[in-house]
Amino acid sequence: MNSRRKVGDVERSPVAGVSRASHETLRQRLMRSVAAKRSARRQAEIAARRRAEAMLAECRQRLAGIVDSAMDAIVGIDNEQRIVLFNPAAEEMFGYPAQRILGRPLGALIPCAFRAMHAEHVDEFLATGATARRMGALQALTGLRANGEEFPIEASISQSGLAEGLMATAIVRDITARKAVERALLESEQRLALALEAGGSAVWELDVASGVVHTQGQLAEMLGYRAEELATLDDWLALVHREEQEYVAGAFREMIGGGRERDRFELRLRARDGSWRWLLSQAIVAARDAGGRATRIVGATTDIGDRKHAEEMMRQNALRDPLTELPNRALTLEFCERLLAGSRLGTARSAVLFIDLDRFKPINDSYGHRVGDAVLKEVAARLRGCVRREDVVGRLGGDEFLAVLADIALPEEAAQGAAHILDSLSEPYLVATPLADTPLELRTSPSIGISLYPDHGEDIESLIERADLAMYRAKAAGAGTFRFYADEVPVASRG
Repeated sequence: MNSRRKVGDVERSPVAGVSRASHETLRQRLMRSVAAKRSARRQAEIAARRRAEAMLAECRQRLAGIVDSAMDAIVGIDNEQRIVLFNPAAEEMFGYPAQRILGRPLGALIPCAFRAMHAEHVDEFLATGATARRMGALQALTGLRANGEEFPIEASISQSGLAEGLMATAIVRDITARKAVERALLESEQRLALALEAGGSAVWELDVASGVVHTQGQLAEMLGYRAEELATLDDWLALVHREEQEYVAGAFREMIGGGRERDRFELRLRARDGSWRWLLSQAIVAARDAGGRATRIVGATTDIGDRKHAEEMMRQNALRDPLTELPNRALTLEFCERLLAGSRLGTARSAVLFIDLDRFKPINDSYGHRVGDAVLKEVAARLRGCVRREDVVGRLGGDEFLAVLADIALPEEAAQGAAHILDSLSEPYLVATPLADTPLELRTSPSIGISLYPDHGEDIESLIERADLAMYRAKAAGAGTFRFYADEVPVASRG
């Protein structure tokens, strides 16, 4: 078969229907398209890389600006713990210019005693692959300034790859000022605690929502309790004396509800041993919620037991007879009312003895007031010796005295007490005078009137009045005798 093509025949490509020239053109077009796409990709990659590099440069520039403007010291180290970054705050903190410290070991910023331990901790951190760690979490670290001064710091360290050769970055804060404030606060708290203890005072804070009372000072210990035994407001209110309880509880209700902002009250609290302790408490609302209800109340409480005792002593001194040191009429009546109040709670009787001295006026007139006063003082001493601790003896005025015998079961006991007083006061009185070598021997005897509670009255004024009437009956019967208010009382009277 003749393979020669005839003249005029068109050369065909192996692809059916496509000439070789057309195929070549198509291939060239495809190659140009692929090349164009590859070029475009390369351009895009280059542009993206340039943008990334620009962004990284911008980020590093921004980071450098942040580092330079940071108020905390920022120190960067390489994998050999040599300093490769030292911002202006670090220069100011440690006292080194950057050009002098860069390239030096990190230990240059650490006191000798801590360098080995610190380097070990940094190596351990870098080996763990952790991203960040706070250093000195349990206690403050110590830095070293260029001048050799050691100072307290706190620091955190993080691994970094933002700059070539930079392995880790530490942010360091000088806490010298904070430590000074903490020391000053601690010293202040210690001084406050000593002052509170010395002054018998304590401060407290009430959390209204929970009712919990937080105290500082020996508030619970003042009363013999442990602090955990008196943890809430209800615990404290339960100890308040019944005479002050309503007021104190009401004061807290008003402060909580918005009725008042502060209050000041004196109150008695029951100690563990059963005694009552006088305290002065001052309270003020420290915070309120949006509705005006108190959320916190703070206050101070002071032991005023000594002051109250002194006031009572002053009051009693003002109410005592200066000559005999017995209670005067006002204080005697007050004591008698208290005694009768106790008697009203039970079934026992009490007896009121009105005592008037016979033949005292002649002694006063003959020997003068100095001798008369000596006799009255001795009468008072003998009267105190004739009664029990729970009984009351007082001077009403002049040569008149009053004795109240508590808790007697029978009228005969009052008669026995009166007879004992008659015998004691009828003994001679020896009074020394500057004009005589030997003491004067003087005699006087009492006339005693007796009234009984509740037989002859239920208040002290009525009982004194009826005992006074009975005394006049005794005086009319002769010196040195006693009489009961009512003849029908079946008791024999001396006379």
